[in-house]
Amino acid sequence: MSHQGEMFGRDTYGRAVVKDEGARLRDEGCAKVLDHTSEGWKYAFRCAAVDIMADHGSVTVNDIYERIGPRPAYVHQNAPGAQLRAVATAEGWVRGGSADTVNPAAHKRTGGVTIWVRNRLDSSHGSA
Repeated sequence: MSHQGEMFGRDTYGRAVVKDEGARLRDEGCAKVLDHTSEGWKYAFRCAAVDIMADHGSVTVNDIYERIGPRPAYVHQNAPGAQLRAVATAEGWVRGGSADTVNPAAHKRTGGVTIWVRNRLDSSHGSA
């Protein structure tokens, strides 16, 4: 599945925007790593992300690691972030900030992990 040529995306508020070159390259890299990732692992990761969002209204990769355990050695180091971005995009979630990572290998990275939240503009999850 190639995403090459997709020129539009969503900003942090869910609005359609023209992608810049960096975003296009990021999306291609995410697609490539996920093309080579176990369907079973992606499914378990997706289910955990959706369940955590339903329970708490936000989700990070740290929350998913608590639910399903750490990334297995056979899963590429970029797959968790790529999969969470794919789930967030499909579900209409947006960035809500960042948190410290629980992954010791990622402590050199600045900015921590993304906290994904429901899009406030999305009325499909409104309170009754």
